[in-house]
Amino acid sequence: MKRVLGALVIPVVLLAAAGSSAASPEPRLGSVQRIWTYPKNVNLHPPSTLNHTIVLSSPVVAMIDGTAADPKPAVVVGDQSGRLLAADLATGDVRTLYSSSMPIDAPPSAAPVTPGALDTVFFGRGNRGVPCQGSDGAVGGYTAVNADGSVRWQARANNSAGGSSCQHIGVMAGMTLVTLKGQLSVIGMSLGQSERGFVAATGQPLTGWNPWFQADSSTSTVAVAQLNGSSKAPSIIEGGDSTHGNAYGVQYFDGGHVRIIKATGNGGTLGAGGLKCNFNTYAKGGQIVESSPAVGGFLANKETGIASGQGYFSPYSGPVNRLWVIDSNCKKVWSAKTDYLTSSPILADVNGDGNLDVIVGTQDVSVNGNSANGSVYAFDGATGSLLWKTVTGSVIGSLAAADLRGTGHADLVVPTVTGGSLGGLQVLDGSTGRRLWGTSEAVSQGTPLITADQNGTIGITLAGSYGVLVHGVVELAGTVRHFEIQGSSSSWLANPLTSWLEFHHDPRLSGNADGPLP
Repeated sequence: MKRVLGALVIPVVLLAAAGSSAASPEPRLGSVQRIWTYPKNVNLHPPSTLNHTIVLSSPVVAMIDGTAADPKPAVVVGDQSGRLLAADLATGDVRTLYSSSMPIDAPPSAAPVTPGALDTVFFGRGNRGVPCQGSDGAVGGYTAVNADGSVRWQARANNSAGGSSCQHIGVMAGMTLVTLKGQLSVIGMSLGQSERGFVAATGQPLTGWNPWFQADSSTSTVAVAQLNGSSKAPSIIEGGDSTHGNAYGVQYFDGGHVRIIKATGNGGTLGAGGLKCNFNTYAKGGQIVESSPAVGGFLANKETGIASGQGYFSPYSGPVNRLWVIDSNCKKVWSAKTDYLTSSPILADVNGDGNLDVIVGTQDVSVNGNSANGSVYAFDGATGSLLWKTVTGSVIGSLAAADLRGTGHADLVVPTVTGGSLGGLQVLDGSTGRRLWGTSEAVSQGTPLITADQNGTIGITLAGSYGVLVHGVVELAGTVRHFEIQGSSSSWLANPLTSWLEFHHDPRLSGNADGPLP
C-alpha cells in the first residue's frame, strides 16, 4: 500500500524586492529585508545550482562553525542532488557539508554528542523515487556527520517483513534526538516496514529498535514527551500507516495510526512490542498519517494533547481532510475537517490568552496538483473551536511561529508552493490570520526557520526553489534566502508559548512545545 504524491507545481517567479510591509494594526510588523541569498547572484544562474532543488528538507540551526569554545551557527538543509548544505547564518557563505548521489528530503537534526563539542548533524537519505543504488554506490538510510563534514556513521534502513522494493531503504522522516538511559539517542522511521533507533555517538543499534515493526512506510517524524509526569520515561509519538495482513503474530488492517511507543521499543523482540496505545484514524473516518505529530499541554487544564494531520492515498473514498487531537491514552478529544490535505500541525499561543492553540496548513497538490489551493487554520487547543482560517495557497511544509512584533502572541511564518501575489513566503497575524507581509521570490515545500540573529533582530530563513528560464526551458534551482525583521527584538523569542521556530519545534526535532527533554 505505497503512496506517491502528485506532481508539484512550482512556477517560474519574478524576483521581487523584499522590504515592503503591509499596513497592519499597531504594533506594525517591521520592514522585512533580505540579508543574503544562496546562490549569491540569482540572476547569473550558475549551472551548479540548476536541478539542485531543495524540496521537502527543512532548514535547521546547527552549531558547526567556529570552535567548540566559540561556536557559530549555520543553517543546514538537504537537496535533491544529495548535498547537505551549510550556510553561515550571519553571512550566507555556503559549504557542502556532505554529498552523495542519494537525495536528501529529510529534515536534519543537530546536537552535540559529547558535552562542549560542536554539533553532529543527523539526516535521512533517499526517497520514493530513487533507484536502489546511486551512481557512486550510495544507498538510502540514516547518516550522522561531524561538524567538519566527516561521516560519523551510516546505517541502512531495512524492510523487516522481507519486501524487495528498493524504495524501502529510503528515509524521508527526520531523525529525532532524545536522551535515553543517560545517552543521546536517535530514532527515525523509514520507507520500509521498520523503525530504527541508534546511539547518537556511535550508530550502534538501540536495544528494541532494530527494528521496531511499523507495518508500512512512513514519512512521519516522531515526537518525544514525558506523557505521564516528569518522573516517567519518555514516550515516542508518531504517525504511521499499515497494510492489511498478519505479521509477527499481529493482525494489521489498511489505514493510518497515531501511535505511542515505549522508549525501549519492542525490547529486542522483533515486531511491534512496546506499543502503549494506538489511535486508528482509518476506523475513525480518517486515513494514513504522514503528518508529524505535535505534543504539548494544550488541552483543558493544560493536560497533554497530541495533534496530527493525515495523508492520502488513491483510491480512497473516505474523508481525507482532517486534523486529529488525542490525549496521552490515544483517546480522541476533538477533530476538525479542513478544506484540503493537512500538513504537520504546530502549537503556539496566537491570541495571547496564555494557552497553546493548534495551527495547521493545507494543500491540494498531492491530490489534484493544484498549488493555488490551500489554507491555514488556527483552532483553540482545548476545544477545537475554529479561531480563524486564511486562504494562503498550498502549504506542504509545516509552519513556524514566533512573536514577531512584541505583541505577546505568536505570528505565523507560512511557506507555500504557490507563486504570484498570493503565495511564496508569508507572515500572518496570529490573532486574526490577516496577511502582514509576503514575497513570491521563491517557493518552498519545507518549513521556514526563525532565528535570533547576531544583531539582536529576528531572522527568517526560507529554503526552497525558484524557476529559471534557460534557453527557453524552465529549470529549477535550489535556493536559501535569509531575511531580517527590522526593529524586532530576538528577546521576543524567549517565550515558549509563542515560539515554534522551525520544523518539529527545535534542532532535536522533539515536536514538543516544551522543547527537548532534559
